[in-house]
Amino acid sequence: MLATKYRPKRFGEVVGQDNVVSVLKSITKSPIVSPRSIILYGPWGSGKSSLARIFVRALNCQFKREKEPCLVCEVCAGELSFSSFYQELDATQVGNVEFIRSYRNDLQLVSVPKNFNRVIIFDESQSASVQAQSALLKILEDVPERTFFVFATTAVEKMLPTIRSRSVELNLQLVSSDKIFERLGSICTSEGISIPEGVLYRIANYAGGHVRDALMRLDLYSRTEDKTSFIESISSTEKIILEFLVAVKDQDREKCEELVKEFVKKPLAFLFNDFEFVVLSLLKKYTKSNFYSNCDQLYSVVIEKYGQDVFKFLKILASEWVTNCFR
Repeated sequence: MLATKYRPKRFGEVVGQDNVVSVLKSITKSPIVSPRSIILYGPWGSGKSSLARIFVRALNCQFKREKEPCLVCEVCAGELSFSSFYQELDATQVGNVEFIRSYRNDLQLVSVPKNFNRVIIFDESQSASVQAQSALLKILEDVPERTFFVFATTAVEKMLPTIRSRSVELNLQLVSSDKIFERLGSICTSEGISIPEGVLYRIANYAGGHVRDALMRLDLYSRTEDKTSFIESISSTEKIILEFLVAVKDQDREKCEELVKEFVKKPLAFLFNDFEFVVLSLLKKYTKSNFYSNCDQLYSVVIEKYGQDVFKFLKILASEWVTNCFR
């Protein structure tokens, strides 16, 4: 599986989280004087767990080359779950008040191995009750020597203000389609995967900012014998949107209603992504001559209706969309 094989193992492999990576690197460089509590927050699939594990290895790497895990020493090459300086607590443990209280006491009794920094990851921290978070707060008020706490959450607003005020908050963003496209292109080169550029960008956009999802779809493409059917499966909505834009311009109410019936069959999130893709594709059609699309004929129809000025097309579209579709 490409998603497993290309899961980031070094900070330099993390896509689209430059600011977060920069802060974590600075902590690995000077752990003694750095904050001991870190909150990684962002949408699912944004790389919180991957970054936390890279941080553990970089912090304890025996060679510490350029603040990156070397991937060859015992710490970097070994299995983290078997190490004495790393522990990851899941949602059921984080949300259990009694467990947290007991765990807090145990932390004071178990010493950190010499020359290592212990890192404890609290996954899905937002699932912890106020009582459980209050118990966690007690840990932060008396942090054991050479110990770091990493809270991973999709809803930082559900964390107690007292915990947040004692932590460095790092916000992970959804990754842009362009950056996912670049990453996929690099992987295709490494894996010898031949794929049309437009299809690759379509996969990148369809992922909705999640690199892992894009890798899973690329993996599916590489294993599918019927490439044409695959391309059609990820382009069907694009064709409907293009046809709809032409129908709006022509004020063809019957055609619009027919296409809206097709829209409602699609997940709303995909529809937003696909509309964005269509707009970007129209723009790129004139900034990148080799841009591929299996909807060339429909693109030609759109351009014929709106003229060569794509920006004028977008301006007209904005006003006509509101006038004709939402009244």
